[in-house]
Amino acid sequence: MLLMQLVLSMSIIPVMPVMLRSHCLEKISGGEMEKKTVTREMIVETAAYMLEENGGIKSVTLREIAKRLGCAHTNLYNYFDSLTEIYWEMAGWILSKMISDLKDREQKEGVPEGSIFRLLSHFADFSIDHPGWYQFLWLEALVGEPSQHVIEILKRPTDYICDSVRMTAGVEIPEEKVVQISDIMFSYSYGEISTWIHHRTSNDSRGAFQKRIDTNLHLIYSLMLHNNDQ
Repeated sequence: MLLMQLVLSMSIIPVMPVMLRSHCLEKISGGEMEKKTVTREMIVETAAYMLEENGGIKSVTLREIAKRLGCAHTNLYNYFDSLTEIYWEMAGWILSKMISDLKDREQKEGVPEGSIFRLLSHFADFSIDHPGWYQFLWLEALVGEPSQHVIEILKRPTDYICDSVRMTAGVEIPEEKVVQISDIMFSYSYGEISTWIHHRTSNDSRGAFQKRIDTNLHLIYSLMLHNNDQ
């Protein structure tokens, strides 16, 4: 929930992480040893895919990450101070992958970027396709503080959603209303997706479920855009 609050309240200045490299010794045929290059990015990606495979972070430990990489777990301390730091970096990596995926889907469909309905539909698709990542990003309670570059990544979804609201409107609307519409539409989608992932919704098919969300989002958007009392 802490991550959700950060994402809903920030804006973006991209900052790229520093890439670090070292080597682990890996056994090869004949009993000889071969150096295997490991980077911060490899550690984070490995942890993220372990999370996806296992559906939760309980099995994503330093020892298991190192085992997957073919290194001693102590080697990971060359890059990260703690497992918590890896979790925050992993959150930034997953968010970046999600946004890249959303943009790729728009390009493949050959539709103009900017529709808030298209964006939230793709967000639902990505979340349902990757329930382990969704659970981690939006429902896990992360402790500690993220690094500055991760904080900047956490701002991106808010900017992306607000930009889509502006472009969908096609006319200038007050910034306060943009933020309000973005917040409520995302929060509604977030709630619906959470109930689906945890099997606490109706027995609708996935298609019917997403169609219902889209219908309700259009209604919410229309009511809020034309409500001049706020």
